[in-house]
Amino acid sequence: MQIRLATVEDAKLICDFVTRITQQHIAPTLSEAGLKHLIAGMSTLNQLERIRNGYRFFIAYDRNEILGVAGVKLPSHLYYLFVHPERQRQGIGRELWSCARESICETLKERAITVNSSLNAIGAYKRLGFSIDGPVQESHGVRFQPMRMEFTTEPSDAREPAAGPDSNGQPSPPAQ
Repeated sequence: MQIRLATVEDAKLICDFVTRITQQHIAPTLSEAGLKHLIAGMSTLNQLERIRNGYRFFIAYDRNEILGVAGVKLPSHLYYLFVHPERQRQGIGRELWSCARESICETLKERAITVNSSLNAIGAYKRLGFSIDGPVQESHGVRFQPMRMEFTTEPSDAREPAAGPDSNGQPSPPAQ
């Protein structure tokens, strides 16, 4: 497996990958309007604009098969973390998260990294070291769980979370 930084040429690839997984795994937790809104936001044009506007996307692949995508909205928000359903729980999400975290830590001005977890991925984010940050929220019919990872070190040294992952989380697929 290799991981590379995405370019504008990858916008359609990212769109197709995250849309397919969203329809398979996140859709059951959303209203019809919420799913429509979420899928619209994942369009090729929106991915292209994100890349052009400084979002960093990392693509994990093996030969010509895409295994996962992580996206970062600087300065400190994990925007996407998707792993192919048949390749979950093989360390791909953790490797993508490591690349995303390093990217965030290069410019980290805050003491925390945030993510808006889909409801079915909360356990995966807990295993990565995130904790719940308030109640489940809803925006445009999309329900999500705000989560954050706090650091106790200086931002330049923020390579590991202040607290380890919650060990009593139920098994769930890696972040989607």
